[in-house]
Amino acid sequence: MNLTEADVASFQGLMGAYVEHYPIVEKLPDALPEVTSPRAIGTRPAPEDNPLNAWYYKSTVTGAETGKLAGKTVVLKDNVMLAGVPMMNGSPTLVGYIPDIDATIVSRMLDEGAMIAGKAHCELFCLSGGSHTNATGPVHPPTSRATPRADGRARVAPARRRALRDAEALHAVRRLCRQMPRQALLWQGGEPVAQPARGL
Repeated sequence: MNLTEADVASFQGLMGAYVEHYPIVEKLPDALPEVTSPRAIGTRPAPEDNPLNAWYYKSTVTGAETGKLAGKTVVLKDNVMLAGVPMMNGSPTLVGYIPDIDATIVSRMLDEGAMIAGKAHCELFCLSGGSHTNATGPVHPPTSRATPRADGRARVAPARRRALRDAEALHAVRRLCRQMPRQALLWQGGEPVAQPARGL
C-alpha cells in the first residue's frame, strides 16, 4: 500500500476522534452477567481415567433445586463457556483460557435445575465432524480398538444407558429452548426485519 502524505493526513483526521475516545470506552464497566451457581475449576482427567479421550475437564456445577431439568446431568461440548472452567475448543491456541461468564444456555439450564458434570472434547475449532482433529488426539467410541477389548466391552452397556438418559435430557432442553423468546433478523429490501426464530 502506497499512501501519500495527503492520504495519511486525511486518515488521521478521520480516525483522530475515534482514537481520542478509546480511553473513555476502556474505562467503562464490562457489565458482564453475574455467575450465580458455585463451582470449582475442576480437574483434567488423567489418561487412565479418560481412556476414550472424551473428557476435557470434569467440574461439578449444581443448578437450582427445582426446575424442568432437575435431576438431569449435562456434559457441555467444549465450545460452550462455563465460567471458571478451562475451555480450549479443540485448539492448542486456547489452552489456558478460562471464561469469566456462563453461556446463556448454561445459565438457563442451571436455572432449571440441571447439574453440569464438565466439558467434553470437540473438534479443532468445531470444524470437523469426525472427532479426530482435537489437539489432544481423537475421541474414541466406546467400542474402539484403541481401548483394551475387555475394558471396551465393559463400557458399551453403560454408554448405551447414558445415551438413552442423555437423549431424554436433550429433549427437555429443546422443549425449554422452544419456550424462550428469540428473534432472528431477516433482510428485506436491504433492511433487517425482526421475526420469530424457528424452534430447535
